Amino acid sequence: MWLTLWFLSFSNIIIQGLTILAPIDSPNTDGIDPVKSGWDKYGIKVGIPTEHLVFRRLTCISPESATIALGSEMSGGIRDVRAEDITAIDTQSSVRIKTAVGRGAYVEDIYVRRITLKSMKYVFWTGSYGSHPDPGFDPKALPL
Repeated sequence: MWLTLWFLSFSNIIIQGLTILAPIDSPNTDGIDPVKSGWDKYGIKVGIPTEHLVFRRLTCISPESATIALGSEMSGGIRDVRAEDITAIDTQSSVRIKTAVGRGAYVEDIYVRRITLKSMKYVFWTGSYGSHPDPGFDPKALPL
C-alpha cells in the first residue's frame, strides 16, 4: 500500500507521529517532500509560494533520495523553511532542492540546524531535476 500526502493551498497543518515505510530499493522515495507551489507556467501564473515550513525531530533512511526535498513543482516559489533536530542515515542527500529550467520562481531562506548525518552522498543537493510533464514549458523561466 502506498500513501501520498499532497497539499495545495493550505495553512496551519500539523502532522505528528507519522511513520513512512517504503521498500529500501524503491526509486524516488524522499522522506518529506511537501513543497508543491505550482508547476511550470501554471504555478508561475498563480504565484502562490510555499512558505513558513518547519520540520522537527525527523529520522530518515533513504538510500536513493533525500531526507527533505523541496520542489520540483516549485513555480510559485519556496521561502522560509526551517529544519532542525534531523537524523539522516544512509541517505543520498539530507536536503535536496529540485528545480529545472521552465520552473521559474525562487528558493530562498532555507535554514537547517542540529542535523546528524550518517553515510551521506550529498549534504545539500541543488540542481536541475529535468522533469517536464508539460511540453509547453518556458525555457526562459529560470529558477533563482
